[in-house]
Formats: sequence, structure tokens, C-alpha cells
Amino acid sequence: MIKKLALALPLALTAALAPAAASSAAPAAPFEEIQGHGLDACPAGSLCLYEHTNYNGTTDSTIVVVTGTINDLHNYGFGDRASSAYFNEEPAADRFYLHTDTNGKGEHMRFFPGKKLPNFHKVSGYTENGEATHVWMNDDVSSVTIR
Repeated sequence: MIKKLALALPLALTAALAPAAASSAAPAAPFEEIQGHGLDACPAGSLCLYEHTNYNGTTDSTIVVVTGTINDLHNYGFGDRASSAYFNEEPAADRFYLHTDTNGKGEHMRFFPGKKLPNFHKVSGYTENGEATHVWMNDDVSSVTIR
């Protein structure tokens, strides 16, 4: 009887702990990194940040497909690297905000559904206090928020 209990106890503990281990798995990242170029490379319903101007031109390069808020793009190896963007979504969607600092801080620009921006050189944006201005966002995007 003791042998049976000794064998059954580890199995019971494993079964009891399995759901806890599964639920403690890290949540899916709010982005996916792909290679490509052009507007057609951006999946529907996504904001795509391109490594180079003109949507990576004619050369396949890094595209970050954003699906949620990212407080620090540096944590994913893409901080201060975006040079163009496309929000491939219908008008009913939320707005994305691209920020020069982490955690949704710093100068920013609003990205409405359908917006295309072939380069981030001196674009219309806002100061951290919400005042309209021209901002230099090329290779300076550090976080993305959704509102």
C-alpha cells in the first residue's frame, strides 16, 4: 500500500500543478517581427513599423507588426529603428500613438486607420503637453500606445 501511495503522490502533484504552470506562461508579445517591403507586406488589422523609409523600399528588411501597446520597443530590439509606418485597418479601429520616449512619454504622433507615412522626417505631431508641433521621429520611436 505504501508503494502505491509513493508512486501515486508524484503523479497527483504533477497533475495538480500542471494547470498552474500553463496559466503562468508569458502572455503573447504585442508584436511580430517579419521580413518584407511595401504596403502589401503589412497584414490587415495591424500597424506596421518599417526599418527603412518608403516601407523598406524594394528590399526585404525588418517590419514590426504591432498588435497592442508596447511600452519599450528597445526590449524587443526595435527601439529607435522605425523609419516609416502603415496602419492597415478600417476607420472603425482604435488609434495608435508613436512616442519618442518609453512608456508612452515624449513627443508623439497619432496614427489613424489607413494612415501611410513613408518617412518620419519632420512630421506633424505633438509635444508631451499636447501642443501641435513638427517632430523628428525617424529612428526615434521608443513606444507605441493604443487609445
